[in-house]
Amino acid sequence: LLMIGEGILSLLIVETTPTLSHYIITTCGMLTMIFIQIIKFESAPSHAEEHALFRSVASSYAYTYLIQILSLSLIPFGVSYKVLLQNEFAAAQNAVKGYDGASRLLAAAPKVAPETAATLFSGGLTAVLVALEILTLTHGGFGKAWGNVYKSSGNGSAYNWPVILMTVFKIGLFGFTATLGLWTSEPSMLTFCGCGVVMLVAFSRVFIFKFTQKGHFLKSISSSIQKLRSRRGAK
Repeated sequence: LLMIGEGILSLLIVETTPTLSHYIITTCGMLTMIFIQIIKFESAPSHAEEHALFRSVASSYAYTYLIQILSLSLIPFGVSYKVLLQNEFAAAQNAVKGYDGASRLLAAAPKVAPETAATLFSGGLTAVLVALEILTLTHGGFGKAWGNVYKSSGNGSAYNWPVILMTVFKIGLFGFTATLGLWTSEPSMLTFCGCGVVMLVAFSRVFIFKFTQKGHFLKSISSSIQKLRSRRGAK
């Protein structure tokens, strides 16, 4: 949460530039950080005994290291927003003659090339998304993840194609994010695409939940209702 807050701070400490690109970067950046926080909380199980820290020693070690990787990845990703806004501010400052150059900065203004800023943004976002995805595996384990590929049918088990296709789609999203800096270095387009990728990852988890956990969830609710009815009938 602290590293996510640092990303929000990077969006707020730069002087506001009255351009469309500035507002696109700020809005998309806020939405991206919000959805990253949603994905992080969604990755955690509902019960403490299902958490990676309590499952086994191996999962506990894996979770501990992955949390550190996630935190370290959020630092350059958050800084990339400040760099993009600084470049936007510098371009607007050069375009307006007679500007006094005053700005709200907590540190010296970085001088980073647009291509370097794009690489920092795409690399940081890719590392964050991959770390979040692997964090989910530490809670459920690879066996559970592999079991989601199959579903029960009248003839036994069959491939759960919606889950398989959505997993392939997510891998494609990660590849697109990793190479995003090669496609464009325009700040507003970068942040817009990054926000779209994070939203799609969040929605893909809802989609996968529908085809994997929804049946178990409904069964547990129905069994609880039946137990409650049987207890009332016994009384």
